[in-house]
Amino acid sequence: MKNLYLVVLLTLILPLFTNIVLAQCDGVTLESLTNPGSFEVETLTEADGIRNGPDYFGATIYYPTNATPPFSSIAIVPGYVSLPLSVQDWGPFYASHGIVTIIIGTNSLYDFPEARANALLDALETMRQENTRVASPLEGALNLDQLAVSGWSMGGGGAQRAAVLDNSIAGVVALCPYLNNPQLNHKSPVLIFSGENDLIAAPSQHADIHYNVTPNTTDKVLFEIENGNHYVANTPNGGGGAVGRIALSWLKLYVEQNDCYCTLLTDNLLMDSPVVSKVEQDFECESDNDGIGDVCDNDIDCDGILNENDNCREIVNPNQSDLDNDGIGDVCDNDIDGDGVMNDVDSCPNTPLGEEVDANGCSESQLDNDSDGVMNDIDLCPNTPTGEAVDANGCFTLPPNNFTIEATGETCPNKKNGQILITANEVYNYVVSINGNQYHFTNNKTISDLLPGTYELCIEVPENDSFEQCYSITIEEGNTISGKSSVTSNKASIAIEQGTAPFNVYVNGITVLNTLNTSFTIDVKHGDLIEVKTAKSCEGTFLKAIDLFENIKVYPNPSKGLFEVTLPISEKEVVAELYTMDSQLISKGTYQVVNGKVQMSLENQPTGVYVVRIYLDTPVNLTIIKE
Repeated sequence: MKNLYLVVLLTLILPLFTNIVLAQCDGVTLESLTNPGSFEVETLTEADGIRNGPDYFGATIYYPTNATPPFSSIAIVPGYVSLPLSVQDWGPFYASHGIVTIIIGTNSLYDFPEARANALLDALETMRQENTRVASPLEGALNLDQLAVSGWSMGGGGAQRAAVLDNSIAGVVALCPYLNNPQLNHKSPVLIFSGENDLIAAPSQHADIHYNVTPNTTDKVLFEIENGNHYVANTPNGGGGAVGRIALSWLKLYVEQNDCYCTLLTDNLLMDSPVVSKVEQDFECESDNDGIGDVCDNDIDCDGILNENDNCREIVNPNQSDLDNDGIGDVCDNDIDGDGVMNDVDSCPNTPLGEEVDANGCSESQLDNDSDGVMNDIDLCPNTPTGEAVDANGCFTLPPNNFTIEATGETCPNKKNGQILITANEVYNYVVSINGNQYHFTNNKTISDLLPGTYELCIEVPENDSFEQCYSITIEEGNTISGKSSVTSNKASIAIEQGTAPFNVYVNGITVLNTLNTSFTIDVKHGDLIEVKTAKSCEGTFLKAIDLFENIKVYPNPSKGLFEVTLPISEKEVVAELYTMDSQLISKGTYQVVNGKVQMSLENQPTGVYVVRIYLDTPVNLTIIKE
């Protein structure tokens, strides 16, 4: 009896489920696969604020303006030595059917498939970031579980390699792909187009091999276009429009998970096409032609969510997104953000939960009344004039490099003639305050007669009272000449540490050198007077008196007998005498000066203290101890 009851119940319910599913597919027909589709399309570029990915060069995003999100997305890359222009027709085609499309260029026209694979993955990252970019028309509008890749020629090879590198890719469309030695072990459903007469990427050397090495566990199709060349799949109009219709159906089926397109492919587009020269396929529709998919009896919309858990039972909604947490999935909710303003009149359909809105459904966090790029809820200056640059708080600002400030120190000590020169790139009525004093200017100002010291300088724009930029400026004190000197063997080395070049050098009142160098060497003799003067007389004079005798030394001292006397003189020989401490002359002679030294001896003398007398311009007496 129970079995009979179950059979009767299924007999009653099965037609009901069948009718629901068939009703959902009523709009999916060959006639619906038009070019363009039913949605209006606009574009975004990097000039509009989209991300500039490092692995590609330039991008354009095509998106529908009057479709209901969330949207699936696809990234497309052109072929070898080709520009995005070669595949750009795919952008408006897909977008007009509700699929957001990013078409990119490559960093080099000569990039090979692996580089193009990385470029596609980078483009998908741009789509992810666009989904969170504030003020983007796609903010929160993308289903990031529904991402696909495509490419033509080497770009088609790159698209298949991208699926190997990222197993989250939901679908691949390879357009006359070129890829040698393919390694294509991935699970992303792949559609491969080829041209029967393609001489660049011959099907037998590329597309056929790609299809064969793709695992049989991966859903796949190879569609070869009769008499087609290498460019037959560059646009959705290829093969009399068959290329576009098949590609769109493949993405709808696998990326958007709409089973209604499955039988459209198997029963019409792939088998009955008048333009096909060869087709191979390895996928099956989850339908037994009773209107209910074999795995979907408990899932009316076949989105993988059982009816009892599905927050939108009759519309595909696999991510179960519910922005306002009201238990009704966004794709079914007439007011997805729960702000009390219906979607069809809500100018801001993604209002954060709990925020108050105006009659148009917009909250302060979504409005920018003064159009300065800063939303009302964080705008501290809500009435900024149109066109003015603002900071993160929405208040008037100027570029960091708008002001050039130069400080000139005193020319000489106690002159009190320091200066500050202010130059502005943009012309405003500025007021500068320096240590309590105010000065007005429009684009430049020189403030003179300043004492040495540190000045706090702040610049304001009175008509924009929120702006103030401050600096700490130091006026250096005037210099007095200073330096260091050393004397070795009739050579004086001078190092000027402070003073203004050029330097005039005098010896005994006679000019011997004029130089810009701060370090220099001159010839001297005992008793000379060196004077160094700077370019500014007020900086004073550096003086050095030469006393060569202070550098006369005996070594070693004490000595066992032999010793040396260092003599900073230019003479080749010198007269020297040795005396006991009782002034008794021991020896006298003329000694050769070698490398500034004289060698002498006390070897035959007893231990004691002796005196060495060197006859120079003035005799010099030195004491030495004999050990």
